Amino acid sequence: MDKQFHLDFGTTVLLLVSCANLILLLVAFLRPNNDPSTPSARPSPGALLYGTLGPGLACVSQILYLVLGAAWLLRWMHFYPGNPIETYSILAGLLSSTGAFATAFLTTGRRRFAAIFVAITTGGLWLLSAIASVAI
Repeated sequence: MDKQFHLDFGTTVLLLVSCANLILLLVAFLRPNNDPSTPSARPSPGALLYGTLGPGLACVSQILYLVLGAAWLLRWMHFYPGNPIETYSILAGLLSSTGAFATAFLTTGRRRFAAIFVAITTGGLWLLSAIASVAI
């Protein structure tokens, strides 16, 4: 039996936003911060920790959202109100987005911008998922 795979416009937009968020985080991790106004001294260990933790939590949240979206698109699991996997993944996504947002303010440069932007957009996506989960 051949299943047809069809993406509607809204799902395509969500996938594009998620992929753009991951690309933004990848650029923030791989490109050094070349801000001429900052001294070239070595950053403190706390700045290094938060510079990795904020974008890392944002990346975890975004990847978890993509995995949950793939499970929904490919019909690997049924979504219904009170489904434990769905409930816990939404909570984990919201918590990691909140953690990314909070720790992003403790870093600088591209990583700060990327972590804040991705935390806000992914947090919004998780809130939409929570609303949709209750409405089903």
